[in-house]
Amino acid sequence: MQQAHERSGYLDPRPDPQPKVDITGLNILCLDDDPLVLEALGVALRARGCIPWLTATANAAITRASAARPAAGLIDFHLGNGRDGLDVAEALRRAHPGLAIALITADNPIRDDVRFGASDVTLLPKPVDPAQLWQWLQTAARADAGSPPTPL
Repeated sequence: MQQAHERSGYLDPRPDPQPKVDITGLNILCLDDDPLVLEALGVALRARGCIPWLTATANAAITRASAARPAAGLIDFHLGNGRDGLDVAEALRRAHPGLAIALITADNPIRDDVRFGASDVTLLPKPVDPAQLWQWLQTAARADAGSPPTPL
């Protein structure tokens, strides 16, 4: 399990005891069907030096991640097209075991979903607290450091 992943599934609000990791250049797969949210996430990630892979559909996210392994995935739960973020997380994990994935949602009952309990994803509640997002990216970067390099 990820360092920042509590039993409840929510990000641990305590400071991360690990040393800071440079997140510059991390490829972060982002999936949200709301273009304004997706663009805001892209702006925030670029400001921290990350490379956001912005996708608006489940199929686009899965296709993008099949071409190269992202360092992490930030996925909205409600996608509005029949599939949800947990479906996408399962597909990404089949392609990239151990991939750090955060599910972004305002939907508290998600913790009761059987798929969530078995998913080992981190929940980032909406509205996402930037400090929690950067803490989670630090954790994802540490996990990604042991992964094979992303092909260019």
